[in-house]
Formats: sequence, structure tokens, C-alpha cells
Amino acid sequence: WRLFGHDPATAPGDPSDLWRAAVHPEEVAALEQAVARCLAGDTPGLRHELRIVRPDRALRWIEIAAAITARTD
Repeated sequence: WRLFGHDPATAPGDPSDLWRAAVHPEEVAALEQAVARCLAGDTPGLRHELRIVRPDRALRWIEIAAAITARTD
């Protein structure tokens, strides 16, 4: 919550919705492509830097890192 500029006690909605809404519009397509490559198995994991826009309109750079450890399909 705090990374995205919110107080956890008063933040609106679900955390997963919060970060999606915070992604800078110019970053969305590249992030979606990186996630798709990871889910398709083209990369062993995801490591992606992107900008977010906080409620006070401040821009912050963050890095997302993830790995798929089990598939359900």
C-alpha cells in the first residue's frame, strides 16, 4: 500500500486492483507483453521496471520480479 502512496487502513479496493490502476499508461503495453512471455514459458521469470503514478500524481519507478513455480493447466 505505502509503495503506491496509500495508507493501508484507508486504501480503496483490493491491492491487486490498486497496483494495476497505478501503472503509468505508457507502461501498460510493455508490462502486458512481459507477463505474456513469462506465462507462455518464453522466459524463466519476470523482471520488469516500470513507472507508477501515485495519488499525489508523483511518478515512481518500481521493479516487478516474479517466477512461475507451478502450472495448473
